[in-house]
Amino acid sequence: MRLIIGTPNWTLNGVNIFSAALVRGLRRQGTHATLLITGSLWRDQKPLPWPKDLPIQRLPLPMVATWSARWRRLQTYLIAQAPCIYLPNHDVLHSAITPLLPSSIGVVGIAHSDDPQDRKSTRLNSSHLVISY
Repeated sequence: MRLIIGTPNWTLNGVNIFSAALVRGLRRQGTHATLLITGSLWRDQKPLPWPKDLPIQRLPLPMVATWSARWRRLQTYLIAQAPCIYLPNHDVLHSAITPLLPSSIGVVGIAHSDDPQDRKSTRLNSSHLVISY
């Protein structure tokens, strides 16, 4: 089973550090796990170097992509990877497609903080809260 760990941008933040560690750990155990960069409409001033030891895919998007085009591309990408599990992480806008996904694609939500945006979900097979002190 494939696990696809999503993020809108590969920038320095706790969610991306968590995602890299998760993919490394899963791959050590023999699980096929990949980071998926969905891209966003903004640039971050804290770019994070791409890890050379992890498989990273970019969502194939045209130079100018409407949200409906982005959602269609993500849905097509995930269906091509099925059966799989998709963790959208903090990619709230792209996770809007989850109600449209077939049952061969599981969706796991992770609330990385108590921010209200982390608690928004449309359809999840499972949800988890990450607590750090």
